[in-house]
Amino acid sequence: MSGKKVREVMTPMPIQVPPATSVGDVARLMRERGVGSALVVDGTGVVGLLTYRDLMVRVLGNDHGPDTQIGGGAAEPPLCVGPSDEADAAAELMRANAVSQVPVIERGAAVGIVSLGDLAAARIRASLPEDVGAAPNR
Repeated sequence: MSGKKVREVMTPMPIQVPPATSVGDVARLMRERGVGSALVVDGTGVVGLLTYRDLMVRVLGNDHGPDTQIGGGAAEPPLCVGPSDEADAAAELMRANAVSQVPVIERGAAVGIVSLGDLAAARIRASLPEDVGAAPNR
C-alpha cells in the first residue's frame, strides 16, 4: 500500500454528533449508515470518538440506558490523521496506540474516518491483478 494517502482509503462523511446526543440516537444512526463509529463534535471541533464497542462496554456495561448522553461515553481525545498523510503512517499510529480507527481532520474539520478495515481493504485491492474483473464468469 506504499504511497497511498489516507484520503484514498478513508470512509468519507463520518457521523458527527454533539455531546448531548443520546446513545440510543447514535446507535440508530450507526445502524442506518452501516458504520461502527461516530465523531463527537462541539464548537471547538472533534472532542471524541464513539465506537460500537464504547456503546457496549462503557454505556450498556455500566447499566446506562439509551437516553444517556454520549458526552461521557466517547473515547477522548481521539488520535487524528490528515487526508494527505500516508496510509501506512496511519496504520502504524493505530497499531502503536491499539486503536482500530481514527478521525481524518482537514483544516480543523472532520472529513472522514480511517479504520483498520479500510486499510485492509486497500491492501487487498492493491494486491489484485488489474484484470481480475475482466475474466468471463464461469
